[in-house]
Amino acid sequence: MEVDQTKRILALDGGGSRGLFTIQILKKIEALLPDNAAGEKHTLNSYFDLMAGTSTGAIIATLLRWGFSLDKIEDFYLTKLPTIFSSRWRIPGVHHVYLPDQLKSELQREFGVPPGFVNEKVPKTYWKPGEALPDSTMGSKKLQGYLMVVTMRADTLSPWIQTNHPDAPYNDLNRHDCNLQIPLWQLIRAGTAAPYYFPPQRVWFPHRDGKPQVVRGRETMGRYFYFVDGAISGYNNPAHIAYRMATLPEYYFGWETGIDKLKVISVGTGDYDSHASRPRPDRAWRIAAKSGAEGSLTSLMALSGLEQDMQCRIVSRTLHGHWIDRGVGNLQFADPRRDLFTYARYQKQFSSDEIESFKRRKIDTKFVSVKPDSLKLFVEEGQRYAEEHVKPEHLV
Repeated sequence: MEVDQTKRILALDGGGSRGLFTIQILKKIEALLPDNAAGEKHTLNSYFDLMAGTSTGAIIATLLRWGFSLDKIEDFYLTKLPTIFSSRWRIPGVHHVYLPDQLKSELQREFGVPPGFVNEKVPKTYWKPGEALPDSTMGSKKLQGYLMVVTMRADTLSPWIQTNHPDAPYNDLNRHDCNLQIPLWQLIRAGTAAPYYFPPQRVWFPHRDGKPQVVRGRETMGRYFYFVDGAISGYNNPAHIAYRMATLPEYYFGWETGIDKLKVISVGTGDYDSHASRPRPDRAWRIAAKSGAEGSLTSLMALSGLEQDMQCRIVSRTLHGHWIDRGVGNLQFADPRRDLFTYARYQKQFSSDEIESFKRRKIDTKFVSVKPDSLKLFVEEGQRYAEEHVKPEHLV
């Protein structure tokens, strides 16, 4: 029996509570997956060789690799988000809007805490080279396949793309600072630390050789790195960086390119179209205020997502994707020069009429709310979009 050699990537955008929109599309994708060689129904975990996620997409991808069903992930969003986004600082605009404690507790409950971990204020190495990695870490054998999480170093302003691939240079189990020892809850909390909303996440790393070093005049066994949401790294849509990491010889997956060898499915969380009204950025004093901060972050996520989408379309045979602009249309036509992989992009572009209808229903049109009506809207719109756009021919 011929073995399927095609490699497949599932890339999930950031977008906060709009992850519920993503989940509905994933449900449709999973329902349409073909049978495997043994005649058994594929799941997302068995079908996709690499799952890449940014921010809320990282939560969904990690929970999938952890063995969660899509129904269970949806329940997690519907029941946990209102609690996570309920604990506020006293002075919005001065402090971060939300306290991270509830999110941290929920992530620790799902993924566990490594043995010997005390708390973030007590630096301590709980793993040593040669020991088995705890199940609660990025190196856990409980993860059902390759996972890629996008975050960003706040202290160096550089994207920080972490995978669980054993050949990644910083995943060497002989290193004291091996990235695979990072607790999953810390990694996901780091990747979802959206500026303005949540404070950065700090992660303790032992020095590479495991020996004390002098850092800023003090002898230490390691140091803290600070991380913020990967959505502001330029990879809110992680599809193209996942493709590059999977195929470029400078990386370590070493997958081949070609329309019969590599397939990428990219799922967004919904966005305004180019004619829909956006939060006004025209008053400088609003930059530090709530609407200005939210608008700036939302616009940055949308622009970076569109750029990564276009990068994928330029080098792929695009099977599905929304209209981009009057200049290029949707870039959905055959061109042998682009046949490095097949690509489908699922992203809802909400029109100005739809935005106005949401306003009449008192729905938050900035799409950051966790109120029941908004969460219900994300589910309904995701189901409607998936039924119309997700097709079996995009997946095989």
